[in-house]
Amino acid sequence: MKVTVCQFPDDLQLIEPTWQRLITHVKEMGSELVVLGEMPFYPWPAGSDTYDDQVWEAAIQAQHAMESRFHELGDVVLASSRPVVIEGVNRHEAFVWDKTSGIQAVHHKYYLPEEPDFWEATWYGRGDKSFEPIQTRVG
Repeated sequence: MKVTVCQFPDDLQLIEPTWQRLITHVKEMGSELVVLGEMPFYPWPAGSDTYDDQVWEAAIQAQHAMESRFHELGDVVLASSRPVVIEGVNRHEAFVWDKTSGIQAVHHKYYLPEEPDFWEATWYGRGDKSFEPIQTRVG
């Protein structure tokens, strides 16, 4: 199995060129699994110790915009995380995507640091500590 791991920059102007380089790399290397960092498509919101609804919503919108483009990577499985709101509660959701099944939620982050640059408990609620396997396909 060929795996590509990519960390996106926090600079919003660099998201698109990074995405284009990722597409090229994945196709050239024949990657089957692509792993991205946490909430990769918007500057890390939990770096601030002050919660802001507008920042959280902007992070969700940036994520949605990129989700509609995952197919550009081809026949891969993509693993990452995203900001979501579930039943009125902000969550940090790990997911996998493939072109057949679409996005499948894996779990919601349970361990939430509350320290400089990682004010996670300020930004989203704790998940239920479940880590259930899911079925996906590679290649």
